[in-house]
Amino acid sequence: MNTNTSQEISQFLPRECFLRRVCGLTKSEQRLSELLVQGYCLRDCAQILGISIHTARCHLKRAMSKTRTRRQAQLVALVLKIAELPNEPGLRVVVRPPKRS
Repeated sequence: MNTNTSQEISQFLPRECFLRRVCGLTKSEQRLSELLVQGYCLRDCAQILGISIHTARCHLKRAMSKTRTRRQAQLVALVLKIAELPNEPGLRVVVRPPKRS
């Protein structure tokens, strides 16, 4: 991730694009994350997406790496937090990586 400009988004981003544009998630990683937020377990997510459980685990690991989360629950909390953002034109979003201890 380019630290100069990609962490500050000055243009309007629809919420469904936020994870992809700011965090760099692929469409598959985003879809999996959204299903997890809806309460599906990883096995159900894999079945819904038509992928193997191993592929789902791979998508989950990559999504967690890109969002700098360590647990599935942290990823879900992040997606829920993004959903709470106001959906307004001109919204400026600054993303700061979490502090590592």
